Amino acid sequence: MLNHQILASNPLLSIATVQLANVYNTHVYGYYRNVLLQDPRNMHCAILTLEGNAAIELTNGEHIHLEKKTLFLGKHTDVRALVSDCEHWHFICYWFIPHNITFPVNKAFLLNNFDTETENAEATKIIQLLQTHIENRVHYANAYFFCRLLNYLEVLNPYTQKSTELTEKIVLYINMHIEENLQVRDIADEFRYCEKHIRHLFKTTLGMSPKQYINKIKLENIRNQLSSSSLSLQELAEKYAYASASHLINNFKKEYGVTPTDYRNSK
Repeated sequence: MLNHQILASNPLLSIATVQLANVYNTHVYGYYRNVLLQDPRNMHCAILTLEGNAAIELTNGEHIHLEKKTLFLGKHTDVRALVSDCEHWHFICYWFIPHNITFPVNKAFLLNNFDTETENAEATKIIQLLQTHIENRVHYANAYFFCRLLNYLEVLNPYTQKSTELTEKIVLYINMHIEENLQVRDIADEFRYCEKHIRHLFKTTLGMSPKQYINKIKLENIRNQLSSSSLSLQELAEKYAYASASHLINNFKKEYGVTPTDYRNSK
């Protein structure tokens, strides 16, 4: 008798969801223009920019800008060239044939929680598996990349995209009203959401509360003012709606590890 086990079978067994054709982990220094080779297979590409920036030239004449932490998903027949004109562009490019999976193509997306060392290590592991030319290891490389692709596709979730767009609008609003005594309820009223939703949105997209974000932006502005103006701490506290100069000093030291006066004197 089997206890505490859940058994399930997969009735939709099929060929591999993705089949890797090639993987590049490349550093480019200076101007670079790679005209892609023609290939009769219906391939797609996933290009991750780890450092620097570049552009994708599409056959319709469109240029898509790539920067650090972006993922470009494209169709091989639609991509004309990869172009970089920065000092150092480090990118990983996966060329693959998709089976039984669909996703947006010829678009670039900013990835959340992107870590360069992790992406380097994951790409190296996949490349090493492919280089063996051993069938079961190649199958594992395909499966491993598919898992990576699923992680990347999380940013394409419509809810996530909608949440990101709303966060960007709220961030813009906060920056425009940063000198005011802005509260979460003010943001909720402006965008017609409840305060709880605004707090959850910031926690999931920015990793901090709205109050923490507002304070962070205030302090960044104050730090710049300390370097570029002669305003006193009391004047800065009043300008950015702090209760007092001592309140500003405590927040500044907590954020930057030094007092505003010490920071100003070091410049």
